[in-house]
Amino acid sequence: MPCTERQLLANRRNAQKSTGPKTIACKLHPVKIERRLLEQAVIKILEGAL
Repeated sequence: MPCTERQLLANRRNAQKSTGPKTIACKLHPVKIERRLLEQAVIKILEGAL
């Protein structure tokens, strides 16, 4: 379902206001930590393959 021009402009304005998590608790959310650890593991594996 395509959005209207008005919705698109509102979404863009709201996206400019979004700066990510502000509190320590949100920054250290378990899912983010798990993803970071996974990314680090993949990088180590890829570096070992080169």
